[in-house]
Amino acid sequence: MLEHIAQKLNQRTIQSLKKQMSNEQSVEFDRIRGLGGEPVRVWMEKNFPKYLDTMNAEFDSLCDDIRAVASQILGDEGIGEAAD
Repeated sequence: MLEHIAQKLNQRTIQSLKKQMSNEQSVEFDRIRGLGGEPVRVWMEKNFPKYLDTMNAEFDSLCDDIRAVASQILGDEGIGEAAD
């Protein structure tokens, strides 16, 4: 479940940042993203110094989405149901 949440956060952050990128930046980002790790961080710091703000905003939004369905998820798992 945590892996899925981490993937969702990554997807949402990338989508949000791509909306702010020019076509050239988007192409360059996709190329660098293939390298992973440090090159991506350096590129983001250079081109989008406030990228962590975007990530934090997406994290908060994802948490809100999870909270909205938490009782349903727990109920589906039989957790948190009232005792008969």
